[in-house]
Amino acid sequence: MFDLFWFGSSSLLLAERLEVGSDPDRIAALAAAQKVYLEKQISLDEDECMSTEDGHGPDEVKQEVGLAASDPFLAELNSRHLDPAQYAWQLTLKHNLTRQQTLAIAPVVQCLQQMYDKRSNPMTHVADGQPDQPCRCLWLGAGGSGKTYSYTKVVRPMLQHFCGARSYIATAPTHAATRLLGLESHTLHKVANVSPKSRLDRHSIRRQAIKRTPLEKAIEMAVALILDELSMSPSDIYHGAGYRCSILRQERLSLNLEHYMALDMWFGKMPIGIQLGDFFQLRPTAQKSLCEWLDENAAENEEDQDCVFGVFGGGACCQV
Repeated sequence: MFDLFWFGSSSLLLAERLEVGSDPDRIAALAAAQKVYLEKQISLDEDECMSTEDGHGPDEVKQEVGLAASDPFLAELNSRHLDPAQYAWQLTLKHNLTRQQTLAIAPVVQCLQQMYDKRSNPMTHVADGQPDQPCRCLWLGAGGSGKTYSYTKVVRPMLQHFCGARSYIATAPTHAATRLLGLESHTLHKVANVSPKSRLDRHSIRRQAIKRTPLEKAIEMAVALILDELSMSPSDIYHGAGYRCSILRQERLSLNLEHYMALDMWFGKMPIGIQLGDFFQLRPTAQKSLCEWLDENAAENEEDQDCVFGVFGGGACCQV
């Protein structure tokens, strides 16, 4: 089960997009505000843009990403002995998160706090304990509502400080969206280890060689996975990435791959999962959205009436 959070004026945008004859001045004002936000976000993050098309140098050799090295506020924050809840509160105040954004990050902060309280060495700040239960969040909202902003300004520095720079996987289906997530991010195709010629059935994915690349090692040990632009993620690539993560984490966590599509097994039993998107935006190129029914008549079946996502995680459904 994913906790669902709406960002911004999504309900208003929904009404405006569906109701013909809505106030054009209001729509124009909202569009202008979103454009200003996106331009500001791009200018803030352009120094973090990746040097190659996928954001990685040769053989994926990259330096560890340390946000505190270039941010005096984070450096000062890291020097204080704060727990995750206190750390998150300082970041929330610093970056002026709205009430909706604060409520959205709250489950993630709670999960990190539980991991921190159960850490193996109380003398350090490393949150390597096990949470009481997995944290799975679905952040939905229009462009400019602050989904990526909340991740990059609060969740990302928290994961780096309390879990390590390579303790999480940040991914998105497009290069443009990946760049906004930071230097350490990868495209969803890279996480799935697929190319345009790859077969995406389970047998073919299982036959892929495990090369112990830095990315594969990171997936094996990761405590969190963040997927931006969920609405633009092709269902077959989404499924391939989830199955690939399960294979890479199988030995360490003793996973039963027969149940890899169960919600508690999401992406190889990832403790923290955050998916961001807006299903009113563009669908994947030449494919159905994860929010559409595989069969146009499927929604007419009574037993399917409660399902919101017809193609979620390669066939698993999520009720919200």
